[in-house]
Parts: sequence; C-alpha cells; structure tokens
Amino acid sequence: MKTTEGFVQGDNAQAAADAASQIIVAPRVTAAANDRQQLAPMVAQIKQNTGRQARELSADAGLQF
Repeated sequence: MKTTEGFVQGDNAQAAADAASQIIVAPRVTAAANDRQQLAPMVAQIKQNTGRQARELSADAGLQF
C-alpha cells in the first residue's frame, strides 16, 4: 500500500457496527491507502449482510495523517 512515506505491506480495514447492539454488521478490508472510496461499498455491504439499509451513519473525511 502506498503511503506518504513510501510503501508498506498492509491493508486498510473498515467496520460498520449497529449502534444499539454494537455488533459488527459489515467488515471490509481493502488495499486502498485511504478511505475516500469506501463509504458507498460499505453501505451496500450493510444492506447485503442485514437485508436492511442503514438509516444513519457517521464517517470521517478519509484523511490520511
């Protein structure tokens, strides 16, 4: 994965959790260096896994530090 400091061997992981139960409903692992393109696939994965669309979500700006 390319970073601001060169290349590292690693992955980028995200997880969506149900707010009430705090159970992970959609994990995703990608080789993308940041999260900017990961929100739409995560929302689709939530619906596929649970059969329901998320009514609310929170996400960061996908900035890399």
